[in-house]
Amino acid sequence: MWYVSSLYLQQVLGLSPLATGLTFLPMALAIVVGASQAGKLVNRFGVRAVLGSGLVMLAAGLLLFARIGVSGSALGYVMLPGLLTGLGIGSRSSPRPSSPLRGLDRLSRAWLQGSSTPRARPEGAWGWHC
Repeated sequence: MWYVSSLYLQQVLGLSPLATGLTFLPMALAIVVGASQAGKLVNRFGVRAVLGSGLVMLAAGLLLFARIGVSGSALGYVMLPGLLTGLGIGSRSSPRPSSPLRGLDRLSRAWLQGSSTPRARPEGAWGWHC
C-alpha cells in the first residue's frame, strides 16, 4: 500500500519525495493514535468490538485507496483513505496480543506471555540477535 501510493504520488502527481513523506505523516500519526487509544477502548467496549471496528475501518480505507485515479489529488486519494486505514491498523494491532489472556489469573497470564515471545520471535530463543 505505501509503496504503490508513494509511486503514485511521485510518478503520477509529480510530488517531491519530501512532499510524499509529509503526505504519509497523518497516516503514521493515525496509527499511533489508534494504537494508543485501543487499550482504553477495549476496557470500555470489549475486544470484539474494537477489533471488529478496526478491521472495518481498515477495509473501508483500502476500498477508498482502490478508487485512485490519474487526475486526482494527494488529499483525496491518499491522505484521507490513509487516515482511515491508519486508524484501523492502529486500533486492531494493540488489543490483539492481549485478547487471549483476558480472564486468566496473574500467574497463568505471566507464564503465557513469557512462553509466547520465543514462538513469535524464534531467533531470540535460539540466541540469534539480528
